[in-house]
Amino acid sequence: RFFALADAAGLSVDRISLAGADRNKTTWGQLSATLHVDLVPTIIVYRQGKELGRVVEYGRYGQFDREIGEIIQKGFQQ
Repeated sequence: RFFALADAAGLSVDRISLAGADRNKTTWGQLSATLHVDLVPTIIVYRQGKELGRVVEYGRYGQFDREIGEIIQKGFQQ
């Protein structure tokens, strides 16, 4: 669903980076700590190096795709 949403938003997959973390938030380097990831999954949306927003676990609505869509719409209208 995530990649379908990205495709619908016109985002190329070469502009998407994924980093996996386990339940202990173990990642390579200190990525989880640096990005302040306390719960998994956490999806962070950036544009030009600036964080536009993040969805933690299943988001406010219980539908991560809806919330990501809102973040993308808001962030790319600026």
